Amino acid sequence: MTDLDQLLENASTDVKTSLRTVSTPSPEKIHRRAQRRSATKATAVVVLVASLGASAWLLSRGSDGSFSVGGDALITSEVILQDGVVTEEELRAGAEAVVACVAEAGFEAEVNFDGPDGSPGFTGDVAAGSSEASDRCFDVHLSNNVLLGWSVTIGWLDLDQLRAEDNALVECVERLTGVDFGEVTHDDFGYLTEEGQQTRDAAFEFQDHEIWIACQYDLGYLDEQNAETKALVECAENRTGEDFGDLTFDGGVLTEEGQQTLRAAVMYQNHGPWEACQQELGLQ
Repeated sequence: MTDLDQLLENASTDVKTSLRTVSTPSPEKIHRRAQRRSATKATAVVVLVASLGASAWLLSRGSDGSFSVGGDALITSEVILQDGVVTEEELRAGAEAVVACVAEAGFEAEVNFDGPDGSPGFTGDVAAGSSEASDRCFDVHLSNNVLLGWSVTIGWLDLDQLRAEDNALVECVERLTGVDFGEVTHDDFGYLTEEGQQTRDAAFEFQDHEIWIACQYDLGYLDEQNAETKALVECAENRTGEDFGDLTFDGGVLTEEGQQTLRAAVMYQNHGPWEACQQELGLQ
């Protein structure tokens, strides 16, 4: 798992029972490049919220082209992606549909779009042990591919580059392990299919991510990320006057000390300086 991924993986465990404001989606879950360029960078965690298992919700579109959310008329990820493009209206409708889904399940959540990239942030209360249901809610209304699509819309992600990196990494893991994980298939627009996502996840998770990380390092995919991480920490220290510690690496991966430094920089003053540095350096 990459440096920022590990940080966010740790952070995600803290929000499963309590939603807090976030501005972007989660790393590795939405692919390595998207983790850094999409509606999610280091402070972003796709917050899990409780969901009602529903598969037949319909879309209601007004005469002005807008999407209405309410009752049974909730936009779905499938509808949003049917033309391969995610508009701001569709993104907002998907986020509102997630909130409606949570409400139908008896939980409370609110959404805002205050982040610099316009991505949804969720707040509210959620019961413990509801992650499986919450995944369903996001999958139906605001899937990983929708969030990737929004990153493409705002120019933070190149699907061709992401596809090339995914293919290269899976091939590398297969070469080093001798395991055939399957085909990394994409749809006509360049998004991973369900089969392709399963293949990628299997390669990523193999041997607790160790082979995947080794391939990232060998292919040079960690170099840029590490340089960006260093620049962000330095910016946060200059902006706040704080010394967060040494950002140390071992084999391209943050050491435990380095993870503590990164966590301190990201979390300082409720992410404020970090997010300001993301904007300043253009590294959302």
